[in-house]
Amino acid sequence: MGQTTVRHLHGEDASRSSPLEYWLAQERMVNTIHDRLSDPVAEQEPGNMPGGWWLLPVMALAIPTWGLILWLIFG
Repeated sequence: MGQTTVRHLHGEDASRSSPLEYWLAQERMVNTIHDRLSDPVAEQEPGNMPGGWWLLPVMALAIPTWGLILWLIFG
């Protein structure tokens, strides 16, 4: 990966200032890139499911599966 120089709003080189200012400048740059890449239309569509949607069916199927395992062991 190449090293990118982060510049402040006033134009000075952030690598010559304090480490905190350099970190803040990097955070600002990442946030602006993320804002450009994110798709606000996809987040607003009603058909999109939340990120952990698969956990509910997995947990619902885990109960009968454990029941079957226990029945096979002790039954």
